[in-house]
Amino acid sequence: MSKNTRDDLEKLENLTERIAESFIEMSNDELLRVLADEGEDVSSIASRTRALFTATDKNFRQRSLRAAKQKHEENLGKLKNIPLALPGNAKDWRNWLDAALQRQPELKNALTLQHREFSSVTDDEVASYLRQLIALGVIDQKDLK
Repeated sequence: MSKNTRDDLEKLENLTERIAESFIEMSNDELLRVLADEGEDVSSIASRTRALFTATDKNFRQRSLRAAKQKHEENLGKLKNIPLALPGNAKDWRNWLDAALQRQPELKNALTLQHREFSSVTDDEVASYLRQLIALGVIDQKDLK
């Protein structure tokens, strides 16, 4: 970057800082007068600012949720790649998963099935749940016969 460009950027930065400081130092009444003189709608500005703060707050609060979801997706991806051959067909898989859930009903919570109809779960989900339960040692692959 040339010296002139750096000098210009520095001048622009200083100007921006001075403008920001002048607004910060204004009283509320002065700021409202300036906005009115410029034809700005203060209510609209306030509404947009509140919406921005609300969205920023929500985004900040959900960062750990997003991280946990990403980790969960990574773990599911790893589990799907575990070479566990499931014998039989999708009907057999459903029967095995249903039997495991009958023996240990608390698994419904772990598998996010507590509020779903079992018939609405796809065959791929059933296979994934079985692989997860096998990988976690909850059910033995020998039981799938």
